[in-house]
Amino acid sequence: MQGNKIYRLANKLIRNNYYNYFIQACILINTVIQSLDSYPEPYYAVEMDRANSFFSIVFIAEVPIKLCGFGFKYYFTDFFNCFDCFIALTSLMDILLSNI
Repeated sequence: MQGNKIYRLANKLIRNNYYNYFIQACILINTVIQSLDSYPEPYYAVEMDRANSFFSIVFIAEVPIKLCGFGFKYYFTDFFNCFDCFIALTSLMDILLSNI
């Protein structure tokens, strides 16, 4: 598997500091945006939904990239990767079920 171009590219990406900074910034910004949610809906609710969709896509895309880069076995030995996968899958279910 180490000779695979996709594996090498994904592994190089997930070990890149800028990639990790980008993911951490997305987590931080998404947390701030989620904390702004209130009832009744604020006037910027549409923008919040768009931002939430963007971050959901980023987090969902992170899972297969890390799966390719780390490999299936190593990916699921780390608790935080399991947690990320759970969050990404629940985000994906939210997106799919909200469009029904």
